[in-house]
Amino acid sequence: MFPRCGKRVPAGWHKAKRTVKLPDASNPVPCSLLRSRPAIAAQLGELCCQWSAFEAYLAAMFAHLLLASPLVGDEILENIFDSSKKRAAIVNVANYRVKNTDDRAALIILLDEYQRLATQRSKYVHGRWMVEDKLFPDDAILIRKVNPKWSEQAELVSEKTLSDLCGQIVQLGEKFTALVSEDFIARF
Repeated sequence: MFPRCGKRVPAGWHKAKRTVKLPDASNPVPCSLLRSRPAIAAQLGELCCQWSAFEAYLAAMFAHLLLASPLVGDEILENIFDSSKKRAAIVNVANYRVKNTDDRAALIILLDEYQRLATQRSKYVHGRWMVEDKLFPDDAILIRKVNPKWSEQAELVSEKTLSDLCGQIVQLGEKFTALVSEDFIARF
């Protein structure tokens, strides 16, 4: 019987309902084909590395705002998966701890930039990659969205696109470092 409506289950219904064929999970096509794009594979690796280093810095800064050890800041932010929620957590603590309104406003502007870059980075790292030697240029892969926040269109991504994003992450880290100097820390 169907649990909710009490009707009898027709014989063989479970076989008749299966119309979707799942792909073969043992054949990770995008990963193996990505080997044909070593420059893009290396750039994706660098993107992941740059982002990891930036988030470690962000966690240390967050810990400082909390008056806690860097491990505490890292543990808290590591358990918040959504970058907009990480941003919100830092802003909420900064609203209490950073008394200088100019410093707080500058920090929020940088956190807005963090949010923008996080969305873009997530699209590239977590998107669905497609590599097809016959359809795409030798220096590009196609990435489809997996999150409704992102554009409905697939995007042809080149090594330069990923390199530019890495550069923006480095620049954001430099801006944070310039803002969160000893003077900034001494003011709260």
